[in-house]
Amino acid sequence: MFSPPFRRKNLVFIAFRFRTYKVISTRTTFNTLPENLKSLAVRTKVRYAPHPYVWMAPARSLSTGLGLETEGKELPLSELPEWDETKVKTFPMVRLGSM
Repeated sequence: MFSPPFRRKNLVFIAFRFRTYKVISTRTTFNTLPENLKSLAVRTKVRYAPHPYVWMAPARSLSTGLGLETEGKELPLSELPEWDETKVKTFPMVRLGSM
């Protein structure tokens, strides 16, 4: 139905069929959250799997293209190519401040 979003500063652009776009302000979206969810988002970190494309290769993506179906098809960490714990990426879910 549409392609994965791409970002530019505080905006997310989602391309739909027929070359139309929906522009979403991430700041406005964050500000619409209730206080308990804002607090959760600010405190949450995302930790990526080592070799993420190898790890998720057997899995299916959601119909939106914005995530994976949770079916347990991802490879176990023991079956991934050799990896170093210090190189696994962890990022905050929400980046506060200007870019």
